[in-house]
Amino acid sequence: MTIRPLLAAATAFASFLAPAAAQAQARDPFGECLRARTSRADRDVLIRWVFAAVAQSAAVRDMVKVDEGRRVQASQQAGQLITRLVTRDCRNEAMERMKRDPGALQNSFTALGRVALMDLAQDPNVVGTLAGVLQYTDMGSITMMLMEGGLRPGG
Repeated sequence: MTIRPLLAAATAFASFLAPAAAQAQARDPFGECLRARTSRADRDVLIRWVFAAVAQSAAVRDMVKVDEGRRVQASQQAGQLITRLVTRDCRNEAMERMKRDPGALQNSFTALGRVALMDLAQDPNVVGTLAGVLQYTDMGSITMMLMEGGLRPGG
């Protein structure tokens, strides 16, 4: 297997999220402020909070267990971060955003979540695991399908 398909698969997660996050941030001064005023550590807090929530899903519950204390801690830290961002760091932008559209704050935080997930998707361990799916993917069948459709694989 060549490096090109491997890199394509490894970066698919981040490239899927990047356009939506960039578009949301470009239109939204509050979203821009959120991104500018959060550090990698802040975004890691969001990732941990989302992970703790996702771990509660029946789809993954048998794969991972987050103890109640850590789940509560992740929620507390995320709550403190959100409070800081809305009431201090991006207060003016949040107020303007709420005046225009009270429900739009959620969109701004969703865009910030995408940025945090892009950070996660750049972690070499995550990239390696995502790329690992290639060993179970029938690239020959995919290549044939692309060629049948008139597309040139890897080009």
